[in-house]
Amino acid sequence: MIENEAENTEAFNATPGTGSYWIGLYRNPWTWSDRSQSSFRNWHPIYKENNGGQQHCVVENTDHEWADEDCGAEWPFLCHQVLRRNTVFRMTTEADVDLSDSHIQSQVLQKVNHFCLSWDFSAETRALKAASSIPFQMEALLRARGLTDVKLQWRMKPKKKD
Repeated sequence: MIENEAENTEAFNATPGTGSYWIGLYRNPWTWSDRSQSSFRNWHPIYKENNGGQQHCVVENTDHEWADEDCGAEWPFLCHQVLRRNTVFRMTTEADVDLSDSHIQSQVLQKVNHFCLSWDFSAETRALKAASSIPFQMEALLRARGLTDVKLQWRMKPKKKD
């Protein structure tokens, strides 16, 4: 998905610079191949009319401008995938404790806070699964440390039946 001029330039620079190529925008209303929407457009002045409703895919040309095209035409394509990294933070208890107890939850939060203070949040870290039954506090804690795209999950092993 190309959402702005900078991303359009980045996409353009990733091509060999000869000929047109598919960019993943199709149909009308225009939708990206990942099914997302974006209002950014970089149409060539005379090639944005969808040719009477017959051309439903978009190519970018060597002038860095977009044109609608018949989807059956053969062009090279530009694609990318956003890679996400998951980090799992596992905790085990050596004592028989009630993890729903607020005092225990507070201690878990303190341990994770200590862990987060010593953790190097690199740019590639995008998701974190952490052990906590207080996910809203945990998310706030992680966001305060600069990690904004966070998904927390709390999972407990089922108790064994006696």
